Amino acid sequence: MKKLEKYLIILFITFMGCKPNSIKKEYDQYENFLVHSEILKEDRQILISKPNFKHSTKLGEKKYPVIYVLDGEDMFHLVSAIVNFLSGIKGNKIIPESLVVGIVNTNRTKNYTHDLIEFESESGHGSEFSKFIENELFKLIQDRYSVANYRTIIGHSYGGLFVINTLNKNHEMFDNYIALDPSYQYIM
Repeated sequence: MKKLEKYLIILFITFMGCKPNSIKKEYDQYENFLVHSEILKEDRQILISKPNFKHSTKLGEKKYPVIYVLDGEDMFHLVSAIVNFLSGIKGNKIIPESLVVGIVNTNRTKNYTHDLIEFESESGHGSEFSKFIENELFKLIQDRYSVANYRTIIGHSYGGLFVINTLNKNHEMFDNYIALDPSYQYIM
């Protein structure tokens, strides 16, 4: 799985050059479901993109790395299309086939900031959101899908801030941390 790290750099160089409207939805064979979080005391919408199985060689036997995408409502389709393209469509084998999990957000300021931001009254609840991912979502994904114990998290802006704070506070939670244009000014 160590190869995944260098391939993710390629993935997000490609990512930065793509326009969301140019991604074809037929590349995404995704599931959509709600999960109730006892930690967050709310329902969360989860989007799942499975590897493009028609290109897989060992169906059911293979365990897939998982890529968790924050702001799933905006970033999920783009990331899952790129992952599926680079891992199997048209014969590509640039990165390993992966399960992509989009976490739809309900309150970016509340969920993505670990520390209180003076002018953001709802800020500072990132540790609860992190516990939701680690204690509830990881288990749900492991129970439902054939996944390897190899995880990546991707976040942008406040999501990038969450990624960096999670790396600083719990560096073993994920194997790869990708922060796109993080809100560095709020890192404590």
